[in-house]
Amino acid sequence: MWPNNLRTKLRGVVADTAFAGDSPHTLRRTVGTLVAHSAGLDAARDILGHRDPSVTARHYIAEAGRVIEVRHALDPIFV
Repeated sequence: MWPNNLRTKLRGVVADTAFAGDSPHTLRRTVGTLVAHSAGLDAARDILGHRDPSVTARHYIAEAGRVIEVRHALDPIFV
C-alpha cells in the first residue's frame, strides 16, 4: 500500500474518534505503547521495526497511566 493511500484510509477510520487529525506517527506511537504494555517492550520493538529496544522505550512508549484504548479504531484497518 502506498503511504498516501494508507494516510487516506487512516483518516477515514479515525474521523469520528478522539484521534481525528492525528498524524500516522502519533497513531504509530499509540500502537507501540499499547503493545508494550500488553505484550512487552520486545514485542513493541519487533512490531515497530527497531533494532535497539532503547529507541522504542525512549520515543514510542508512554507511561502506563496515559494509555488510551483504541483497538476499536484500529480494527477496520486490519480486518
